[in-house]
Amino acid sequence: MPDTYRNKVRTYLEKFSSDLSDGLMKLSNFNFHPEIEVLDFVIFNEGFTSEFSIRMFCMTRDANEFFHDKKNDGDTYFSGGYDLLQEIEHIFSYDELEYYEKLGIDFYEEDSIELIKWFSEIWNKIIGGKINIPSYICLHDDMRSFDLINLRWVSDDEKWI
Repeated sequence: MPDTYRNKVRTYLEKFSSDLSDGLMKLSNFNFHPEIEVLDFVIFNEGFTSEFSIRMFCMTRDANEFFHDKKNDGDTYFSGGYDLLQEIEHIFSYDELEYYEKLGIDFYEEDSIELIKWFSEIWNKIIGGKINIPSYICLHDDMRSFDLINLRWVSDDEKWI
């Protein structure tokens, strides 16, 4: 049943593939400030039962957001945050989630895994090796992240040096 559930999640997310691709295409053309050490993509959600969004933060390795608005030699750099997807409606209704919960499906875990897998696939198609800044995606306040360059899960201890 988890595969069937994940397929339904994927079908829902596919509706937003074009929007995510467009956002990543724009991001691939950003002139990132050279002092940015990490791109941290964060999924803000309420268990995927209400609106959720994905936002990128430009960070330093000590987990501080990096802002820089000065021009160097006439170049303008991008720093700060960038919204990739905003206010996506819930994946399933509360009634549907109650049904899946009765079947023993941890919808929060399953939705998270499928969303990160979907995001990383589109990231690799659009960004690939174009950005050489360590890049991660995670759920807000999670202690682990998915490394988009090395395609593996890492702990906060590995991400923030």
